[in-house]
Amino acid sequence: MVKTIFVTGEEYALPEDVQGRDTPYQDLANAIIGFDSFPALKQKYQGDIVWAERILQHGLEEDPRAFSWMASLVANTLDVPLELRLGAHKPQMLGVMLRRGGIIARGDLGEGIGASMRGGYLFVEGNVDSIRKQERGIIYVDGDVEELSQIYSPHAIVIVSGRVHNSVGGGYLNKAMPTSPSPFVFSSHPVQLFGHQGYRGRKTPKRLSTVVDSSDLVGWKPEDVVRKALALCKKGLRRDFEIKRNKVRFLSADTIGDFFEKEVEGYTHGYGRGYSQGSMDATPSNPWD
Repeated sequence: MVKTIFVTGEEYALPEDVQGRDTPYQDLANAIIGFDSFPALKQKYQGDIVWAERILQHGLEEDPRAFSWMASLVANTLDVPLELRLGAHKPQMLGVMLRRGGIIARGDLGEGIGASMRGGYLFVEGNVDSIRKQERGIIYVDGDVEELSQIYSPHAIVIVSGRVHNSVGGGYLNKAMPTSPSPFVFSSHPVQLFGHQGYRGRKTPKRLSTVVDSSDLVGWKPEDVVRKALALCKKGLRRDFEIKRNKVRFLSADTIGDFFEKEVEGYTHGYGRGYSQGSMDATPSNPWD
């Protein structure tokens, strides 16, 4: 069971206090989100789910990011997933501030998908321009992704059934130590993922995505996303632990301490294999070096 909204471009008789504005739908959307651009509107309409749903139906072409805020605002209040039948509409940053529940997007998505996502899941039936800076939650794409960008959080799970055409790191991350890419990126082909060097690091941590047979990734149903994503993550962790267990056989008294710092303690801090790929080794022990 889902709540379905068709994005049709439908026009509504707007409230009198936004009529006559240059961008009435956009101003009303920003007030519902809680932005301070128009304090009087914010006081009256902040969190108004009825108008949020109407704006989603309208599409808000002039501000595709505010459209995505509306979607998360509605989804966070529902006990069932929110399904968006997008048609020709192509929102940006879908998933922004999603905290719980799920959003099902039927159609292609624009840039910055998953940015500031705080939980829940995003199910995409279509292609995506970019997934960027996802903090938490699950993103499943039954299609292609043009670019994966800055997927550093170990709380971020990304599953792509089609092709990932490009992967980049960089960006700003206020951390001294190197940070590895998320260990929970799954794709039907190997994708080179880039972590963040950190301002004391000398090398950028890297790792490959976890390759899964394409037949196991295509055609998921929204109600299966959480269960299947968790199964993939557990399988990946078991593989990781088996690799570490095999390394233990070859340790000596001189190397066992380094192994603990890089492969055990490092993993709990979200760096994981990024340490053992040289990022931590390349960090000077003297902070002034």
